[in-house]
Amino acid sequence: MTRSRGKWQKSSYSQQGACLEVRTRGGISIRDSKLSRGAFVTCSIPAWAIFVEFVRSSVSPSR
Repeated sequence: MTRSRGKWQKSSYSQQGACLEVRTRGGISIRDSKLSRGAFVTCSIPAWAIFVEFVRSSVSPSR
């Protein structure tokens, strides 16, 4: 996923259906791609990095 300030980005791993979108603007904002006009959550960049590392370490390499 490329990071573009202010622009919502969907992971290249996303398929049709439920996905998350993120954007960088003073932190990392996260929203449901199906609810693009809905609420979103913002966290700090260090918190996002910890989350991503946790997810990567939790996913089986065979997936």
